[in-house]
Amino acid sequence: MKKIGLDVVKVSRIDKLKNNQKFIDKIFDSEEVKYLEKKRFNSETVAGFFACKEAVAKAVGTGIGKTSWKNIKIRHDENGAPYGILNNSESEIIYVNLSITHEKEYALAVALIEENINFNLKNPPIFISKRKEESHKGTYGKVSIIGGSFGMSGSIYLASTASLRMGSGLVYSVVPSSIAEILSIKFEEVIVESIASQKPYFDNNADEILKKIEKSDAIALGPGLGWDESRETLVKKVIQRVKKPVVLDADGLNCISDKPDVLKKGEDIVITPHPGEMSRLTKKTISEILKNPKEIATDFAKKYNVVVVLKKSNTVVVNPKGDYYINKTGNPGMATAGSGDVLTGIIVSLIGQGYGSFDASKLGVFIHGLAGDMAANKYGQESLIAKDIIEFMPEAIKKCKN
Repeated sequence: MKKIGLDVVKVSRIDKLKNNQKFIDKIFDSEEVKYLEKKRFNSETVAGFFACKEAVAKAVGTGIGKTSWKNIKIRHDENGAPYGILNNSESEIIYVNLSITHEKEYALAVALIEENINFNLKNPPIFISKRKEESHKGTYGKVSIIGGSFGMSGSIYLASTASLRMGSGLVYSVVPSSIAEILSIKFEEVIVESIASQKPYFDNNADEILKKIEKSDAIALGPGLGWDESRETLVKKVIQRVKKPVVLDADGLNCISDKPDVLKKGEDIVITPHPGEMSRLTKKTISEILKNPKEIATDFAKKYNVVVVLKKSNTVVVNPKGDYYINKTGNPGMATAGSGDVLTGIIVSLIGQGYGSFDASKLGVFIHGLAGDMAANKYGQESLIAKDIIEFMPEAIKKCKN
């Protein structure tokens, strides 16, 4: 169901009011005032903003009163098109499509609210940097994602696709030869690097893998990898010898759970455990971890000099200094196979683009959860699958631009 509101304002009415500071302070927030100042408080522009706020309040069905002027914020996207943000409560935000036009002495605004675009949202922990005019695919990072095994090609497919969708210039899927052909058929933009193996998974291929990833700016290790003694050796070798930031996930974490001290030998590592994986790493019970997630994540981050992304309903991100971020986006529908692989792809992409590991992790979990919220509004939590999160990543990313 969609809701529409329309309002018409006589520009001459606003022309008389715009020089009254009390009027300005009552109607517009600081961001709106900055925009209007750039427009020299042009009467038509001020009238357009005023009409937008009235139109949004009418679309909601309350009118101005129950909905206050400053709960309705007018913003502009990267193309200069207006949109509205309606703060219904402390945590709920509704995005509103807006159109403004002027006819002689009148300003007219139309507000369209699509009820499925309605989700809990806080400001992102950091905003996405604007891209440079003079840039090329190398400007936005080369990322290698190592993993996959026969029967588990989907994990690395999701991680690689999410990384590309997050903005990486080049993404390489480094996989055992048993699944290279499958992925070459599935992928269009991702480059598949096949590692020869007689087994349906990696088998003592550390040297070849390290050669393949030499030119990469960031590495993800673990999605769909599988877990046995030979792969434990492989993971530990890569961590110790690679001189690039590493995001360690899934079976990559399981492969070091017996000897997490290897993390201290890495250069710049992010780990993304769910409570079960964190339990294996810390030897604490899942109930202990769920009871004290921030404290346990902080202790681990400090002890092993890593960024910890402890995945749960409110994911906790902690750096080795003890700085932390608790994410508020996301929903229970994201408890589905492949969701964590998508997050890994997002975080490693941001690191490859030049964000620090802590910032990349904070922004990554926010975008991941926000895209999941948008997907749940379209498909429902019960029907949500991991690729739905990727589908809504572009919309989530747009909301994280300043």
